[in-house]
Amino acid sequence: MVRQTLDVDGGQLGLNEGKGVGQELVGHGGVVGVDPLQRDLLLEVCDLADRVQARAALVRRIGDAVQRDHLAGVALKRGLGSGAADLITVRGARLLGQADFSAIMDPRAVHEVEEELGRRTFWNELPDDDIDGRVARYAKTHGPFTVERMMADLSIDAAGAVHALDMLKARGEVLDGIAAEDGGKAWLHKEVFRRIRARSLAKARAETKPVGLSEYQTFLIGLQGVGPVGGERYDGEDGVMRVIEQLEGVALPPSVWESSVLPARVRDYRPAMLDGLLSSGEIVWVGSKTTGSKAKEPGLVALHPADSLLLTVQDGEKNGEAPGEPVTLPDAVMAVLAPGGAYHANQLAGLTRAAWDASSECVDESTGEILPHPWSDSQFEEALWSLVWQGKVTNSSFDPLRSLGASSHAVKTPARASRRRVRVRVSVPANMTGLWSAVPHADMQEASAERVAIARVEALLDRYGVIAPPMIDKERLAGGFSGLYPVLRRMEEHGALMRGMFISGCGAAQFASRQTVDALRACAAEPSAVVLDATDPANLYGSVIAWPRTIGGFSIRPARRSGASVVLRGGRLLAYAVPRSHHLLLAQDADPALQQACNELAYALQRNLRDGGIRGGVTFCDANDEPLTARGEWSRMLHVAGFVPVPQGMRLYC
Repeated sequence: MVRQTLDVDGGQLGLNEGKGVGQELVGHGGVVGVDPLQRDLLLEVCDLADRVQARAALVRRIGDAVQRDHLAGVALKRGLGSGAADLITVRGARLLGQADFSAIMDPRAVHEVEEELGRRTFWNELPDDDIDGRVARYAKTHGPFTVERMMADLSIDAAGAVHALDMLKARGEVLDGIAAEDGGKAWLHKEVFRRIRARSLAKARAETKPVGLSEYQTFLIGLQGVGPVGGERYDGEDGVMRVIEQLEGVALPPSVWESSVLPARVRDYRPAMLDGLLSSGEIVWVGSKTTGSKAKEPGLVALHPADSLLLTVQDGEKNGEAPGEPVTLPDAVMAVLAPGGAYHANQLAGLTRAAWDASSECVDESTGEILPHPWSDSQFEEALWSLVWQGKVTNSSFDPLRSLGASSHAVKTPARASRRRVRVRVSVPANMTGLWSAVPHADMQEASAERVAIARVEALLDRYGVIAPPMIDKERLAGGFSGLYPVLRRMEEHGALMRGMFISGCGAAQFASRQTVDALRACAAEPSAVVLDATDPANLYGSVIAWPRTIGGFSIRPARRSGASVVLRGGRLLAYAVPRSHHLLLAQDADPALQQACNELAYALQRNLRDGGIRGGVTFCDANDEPLTARGEWSRMLHVAGFVPVPQGMRLYC
């Protein structure tokens, strides 16, 4: 699915009343002749994410077949698929010289409005020589009409008819971008258009039949490119980039990104793929923490394209602004990084110490002696990592984050081993490698409030397809669903999105594009089982969908915790595994599919062990609270999947 950007005029969204649509759309090129009426209508465009070039605006139904084919060719050249040029609907602005308003009008609504208007009567008759008045009244009482039809009905000549219509168009009272049934050009009064559009929206809502949560879970797995081991959708660095674009801003533990999220979507994923994108400057990772743990303990990491507008919003702060005189050691670090540039740890430590020493003097209150500022490498590392988890500092590599995760699971060695160990001191600790820099931010002149709002909606639509309150709650966005609702409502009014109940159990206020709704209804159950980390954005269980009773009632309760795995098939939860605590839960009403779930779980665990360079294996001691040493039905299924009996239960070797 090609990523969509809905570019909206700020005045129409009520976010920037003084900004005109012509100014807002000039960056897309080809926008000419924007008249007052068209400023009242919303233009939906699809900004196709391209890592090297600027995003290209593609339109749907532009009328001109030659230009449409040209845009489709551009999309094919970029590898975006033959359907890229058919993603959006022109609603009321002139793009590439033509707009087709008929694309957003339901034919049944047009017929109903025409019948209602045909019953209108007037108390007076206009004189025959009042051509302008007769044409204006005709436009107000008819649906889409051609000039020839109006001339015949009013018995006026072509010169008078064209002149009157041009006058109405200049005043913004009629639209001329309507495709007639015979392929010609039709006209429509703006008030009639609004009535038809409102009725078309009502019909679209009434005809929307919601799908179940399990069907939506299946759709979401396909939307995000998740597949069974060996059946992942994406390949190579381009595939990693596509996943990062779709999951932009999702904060997960670094180990979850590399052990589950990326391998579940990118075939034969390797850490070098992510490091290549980071070192080239195409993506950025941003840290965060929700708990008060130590600075050098792992936190959460979000990945962004380097040019993302969402990087302008970091906990309500604008990153990259030069601070004042350093008061604390983190202030001194930011004083070095804020002007720009990237530094090795040793370089950054030297510059930071110089800035720290040059700050206000440290005086001993008892003796009056001027003392040097306290400094140690450990303090510097703590200060740097505290800035990382504040979302202010990043690195050109993922290795420092990997080292934090590795050190947090260090294995204790026997005392006798320490006497034979050879100590080797490295100049730079593993968690300080790479180049350190301030988190980049977009040009604030470009990152206006409406553009950031649209970027947020774009990311959510790309990730979930449908925007509904449970999805927003899952994202934990500031302002929640109510903060996005005014923007979504405006888009729906102007045809960018549809509103309705597309998914049962997710509330009545749901927004999606027409193409997404059609794809959601046509989605078929996935015959293959897939394994996801419990915190994966593609897993709805434990957030949008409640944990099913079929795996409940045991001493181990399922939860969205990192390191736990879920096995899904056809939108149903078949298994929940916690390798660290050696527990396994299996659905009690899915016997025919349980063997496939066990097989896929074994494949995924072996992939994670192999790619993570972990020796040994994974052991499960019990399944549904039954000890696996009993060699019952659960043990038999695991044995078929590749597990072997051990004194503790069933063990899977890499």
